[in-house]
Amino acid sequence: MKDIKLSNALSQVSAILAYTEELKEQLPTKLIDFIESNKSINYNWEFDPCIPLEEQNLLQDTKVLLGIIYRAYMCDDDERKELDKALFENEKKRNLNN
Repeated sequence: MKDIKLSNALSQVSAILAYTEELKEQLPTKLIDFIESNKSINYNWEFDPCIPLEEQNLLQDTKVLLGIIYRAYMCDDDERKELDKALFENEKKRNLNN
């Protein structure tokens, strides 16, 4: 993969998924295959399951990818609506500040 930032983020996502078999089972095989075949083999980052995810020094792209995965495969309809509403409001605020 030519986009180093995305490859590095996919490496982090892969490492996180390796510790969350329950989540990994909810994801389509094609998505797992994409993550594994496009992750960076040179990026060195270790996931520590004893530390909360928000304290893991995640890349911004990793946070975005995890958010997309969460919204697409884990949320129920009500939670997805609330998440979409929050994302929309955040986007409006960001546009007002630019």
